[in-house]
Amino acid sequence: MCKAHNSHIGDARETGSRRAREINIGQLVRERFGIANTFNIGFTTYTGTVTAADSWDMDPNFKRVRPSLDESVEFLLHEAMINNSTMINDGQYFLLFRSNNPSVILSKELHTELHKKRLERAIGVIYRPRTERQSHYFDANLSTQFDCVIHVDVTRALRPLEMHPAWEQAEKEHIPDTFPMNV
Repeated sequence: MCKAHNSHIGDARETGSRRAREINIGQLVRERFGIANTFNIGFTTYTGTVTAADSWDMDPNFKRVRPSLDESVEFLLHEAMINNSTMINDGQYFLLFRSNNPSVILSKELHTELHKKRLERAIGVIYRPRTERQSHYFDANLSTQFDCVIHVDVTRALRPLEMHPAWEQAEKEHIPDTFPMNV
């Protein structure tokens, strides 16, 4: 098992990185062990908070995550949750695109729809809300980049073990949204 941010664990061949000839862990693992012996899980979010730095070698801060861009996969997954009255969840769900178990029934329609090239947001160690479009979005074919995606509509920042004063202050100033849950 290997845990990494989406930009590292999703298969780079299914993103804009392919054109840049960049590779990542997800691609290398699939190439080395074969797709039948791997399972790449991605995470998406619509909005919330995150613990991230402004730049490399800077202290982490508590940051508000902007709502995703309308043309992104995160927005699509957010809208699907809001508009689907049959979906019972607490603001989080998963989508299965591939399984090594032949008895698992997969949705070809879902796979096809999410294989269309869309923007995907990557938030990792660094998060720059002011330049979010340029800094954090890239083109991706979600249903072949990952085998499964877990969508958490509103995330909450992890609290650091070593608390930095700026992080604590930002957390105190944050007033959480109450929509669509926690009303």
